[in-house]
Amino acid sequence: EAAAQLAREAGLMQWLLARLKLRPFHANKLYATELLAVLQQQNPANQVLLGELDGVLALLTAASHYKRKEPQGLEEAELVENIFDCLAAALTQPANQTLFLKAEGIELMVLTIKERRYASHGALRALDAALARNGANCERFVDIRGFKTLFPMIGAASPPLPAFAKAEKRAAQQTHDEKVASLLCTLLQQLTGDRRLRLLGKLAENGFSKLDRLIALRFDYAQRVALAESAAFAYGGHDTAGGADDDDEALEEKAYLARSEAGLFTLQLLDSVVCYAAAAKSKPLRARTLQVLYEGGGSLHDAWANAEELIRTVYAADAELAGGETGRGADAAQRRAMAEMEEGVQALLAKYQGSAEVVGEGVPALEEDDAGQKPGKGGGQAAGAPSALPPHGV
Repeated sequence: EAAAQLAREAGLMQWLLARLKLRPFHANKLYATELLAVLQQQNPANQVLLGELDGVLALLTAASHYKRKEPQGLEEAELVENIFDCLAAALTQPANQTLFLKAEGIELMVLTIKERRYASHGALRALDAALARNGANCERFVDIRGFKTLFPMIGAASPPLPAFAKAEKRAAQQTHDEKVASLLCTLLQQLTGDRRLRLLGKLAENGFSKLDRLIALRFDYAQRVALAESAAFAYGGHDTAGGADDDDEALEEKAYLARSEAGLFTLQLLDSVVCYAAAAKSKPLRARTLQVLYEGGGSLHDAWANAEELIRTVYAADAELAGGETGRGADAAQRRAMAEMEEGVQALLAKYQGSAEVVGEGVPALEEDDAGQKPGKGGGQAAGAPSALPPHGV
């Protein structure tokens, strides 16, 4: 409340935004962005005020200077991070997402990501915030051919960091993977009609290569999370004191923290995308998803367990927070998509449970395609893209 009064009544927000207009790097500009970031964090009133003062456009203008330019030192790198932190925080407000759309912010973020400079890390975060729970922004992303930028990033290395950058390479890669998975989840939740078919068609094209990369990345994070959990249980008990109940509770908490640090949220997002693919009304896409999961030693049960945890905890908490603070409430498109996905996955689990027990080793008997062949057999590739999807490359 004090921060909101300071920002509006004392005119601090407007004064700080004016400092962003300094074209060359200056220490005062850095300090201004640091204060702006502090005022924006978890403060809906200040986030709305920033939009009212044309702050979204001011931040986009400041970010555009680094579309192709690399920061020349640590302080300038901090300035770039602050600019995108402010954007990401402000874009939690629907009104600011609309301003971002009108100012062609989605186009700027896509172009910045393509350049693979230092600013592309922040641009990916801002794009994720801009598309969240916003069908119009997701549609614009598709219409400007954003898939061409998004899908090559699945399982790919994050843009290189300058030698002076504070962020560790592993942390930057994990954030990169998380945001890519989050964007895919958002698009699957918000898109409808032809645009959604184009999204599913991307997963099916070129012999399902993009789907295969996605599931391979899912297995990588599943292994990381499992190893972190095992290590926490193996060594965590030495640091606890008290009764058995206290020890168990402390170990569970340490194990959860270890899983989170290893990329639990990223794994949950990836498994949510896997579940959307499995529940899609496309037999070849569904069969390929199940096949690659089981061949890798996993199962749809594993993927659904992580996706369900995400739905029951993170998304539910976000909806409650949004409804309580901004009146936004849970997004209808998101609720509809998650309900349809859950219904489809539950039907698959019930359908394949019996056949899995018969076949053994947890591998279900996959349905035959229309040609009478099981997907993935004969040449190592699954059946081609489903007829309901648009031609490849669209």
